[in-house]
Amino acid sequence: MTTTNNTPAPAYARHRTVDEVVALATAQGIAVDTRKHDDTGHDYITVHMPGPTGEVVPVLYNTVNGRFFHASADVVHSFTSDTTDHDGQPWFDAMLALFYVDQEGA
Repeated sequence: MTTTNNTPAPAYARHRTVDEVVALATAQGIAVDTRKHDDTGHDYITVHMPGPTGEVVPVLYNTVNGRFFHASADVVHSFTSDTTDHDGQPWFDAMLALFYVDQEGA
């Protein structure tokens, strides 16, 4: 896989477990809401992280497949883990680091 500028995309060994994401986010002062996951078995948790404009946005993280996204009324500020459009941007790289374990850390 390559990014939109033809540089190699980062390789990840796996996505993090719920407990790993919660522990890492908490250590970084990032708010996480796991109520739906804990109470009803929902596949997603909500992580409140800085988004593309610096404001904190709710990011839904799928605990089963590791995908994440934020849907905004302003489509320009919506994003998903399925795209490489934001690779290399600090706010997006912070999300990748929170949700995935790189090859070296596996």
